[in-house]
Amino acid sequence: MKKYKNIIFDIDGTILNTANMNIYPLIKLIKEEKEIDMTYESLLFALGLPGKKTFFQERKL
Repeated sequence: MKKYKNIIFDIDGTILNTANMNIYPLIKLIKEEKEIDMTYESLLFALGLPGKKTFFQERKL
C-alpha cells in the first residue's frame, strides 16, 4: 500500500471559496419552495450547516 507524503486539506476560503456554490442554490430553493426572497448576506449563517437544518431554521425563514 502506497503511503502519502502530503495531504492538502482546504478550510473553505484558503484554496477554494465555495460559499457561492452553496448559498446561491439555497436562495433559489427558498424562493421556489417558500416564496421568500433572501439575500446572500442573510444566509451566511447557513454555511457549514446541514441542508434540512438550514431550510427549516425558523429564526431566519
